[in-house]
Amino acid sequence: MLFYILGIISIILAAGVLLFFIFGEFECVMASIFVFLASVFPVSVTWNNYANHVSNINNQHLVIEQYQERIDSLNTRLQNFDYPKSALMNADTPVAAIVKSLSDAEEKLLAAKESRITSIKEVEATRLGPMSGVINFVGDYKQQTELN
Repeated sequence: MLFYILGIISIILAAGVLLFFIFGEFECVMASIFVFLASVFPVSVTWNNYANHVSNINNQHLVIEQYQERIDSLNTRLQNFDYPKSALMNADTPVAAIVKSLSDAEEKLLAAKESRITSIKEVEATRLGPMSGVINFVGDYKQQTELN
């Protein structure tokens, strides 16, 4: 609701600036510009943050799929790797390199999933907060076609 109130205030104050150019009342326009800027900032910041979070929610699955493919590939290489028993004792072996790469890919996968979850939490906080109108104005990520 606050989103709509600030939006309406911004439009009214923009009209005040227009009236300045018609009637020439300088004091009115300065007050209008100040309130206009104070109203536009929270609206634009909320709108931008919401858009970034929705973009992350809708597209993070692509990153997650890539990391999952990398993990599957490394697991397959590790299982099919023919190595002597003494190779496990040496930290410079290809086995150690595969295990390290696997660990790194799993950490990146976890970070990608955390990023998506954080974006969902932020969008839901916006939905419950005073700027919830931005969701109705811009669109709800739950109603968009989302590939999980």
